[in-house]
Amino acid sequence: MIEAMAYLGFSFVFDKCACCDNKLNENNVGFSYDYNGLLCPKCKSRLDNLELNKVEFAILKNLSSVDI
Repeated sequence: MIEAMAYLGFSFVFDKCACCDNKLNENNVGFSYDYNGLLCPKCKSRLDNLELNKVEFAILKNLSSVDI
């Protein structure tokens, strides 16, 4: 599903902040539907997002680096 979405132009950013390209902090990360990816703490504090815990962050990070 993730590969199909990327092929259609709907890829997600899981390796850096989707808004400002900053490094992510696994203890304080959010997911933004508007930016199609994860948000760093700075961007998360000012944008609408879905808060993720460490496990959810690790799963998304693994999905982005594994060839499905």
